[in-house]
Amino acid sequence: AYADFSESDITGLTFLSSQTSIGSDWRTTQPAAAKETQYYIIKDGNNNYYKLKFTGIINNGSRGYPSIAYDLIKRG
Repeated sequence: AYADFSESDITGLTFLSSQTSIGSDWRTTQPAAAKETQYYIIKDGNNNYYKLKFTGIINNGSRGYPSIAYDLIKRG
């Protein structure tokens, strides 16, 4: 689970380098919602690791406004 993922869980992960690695797997379209169990581990250019999840997709009744939560799990 997102809340339980920690630095010790990074070992053995394989990271993708494509800019499109995060596609649309994080959401459902009918009804429009963010999947609660889908999250991503992001490694930036400074070797910082973050966990990221989408928390919503609607703002003021309109689709197309994703909201996110993220936490630093390891500083590079």
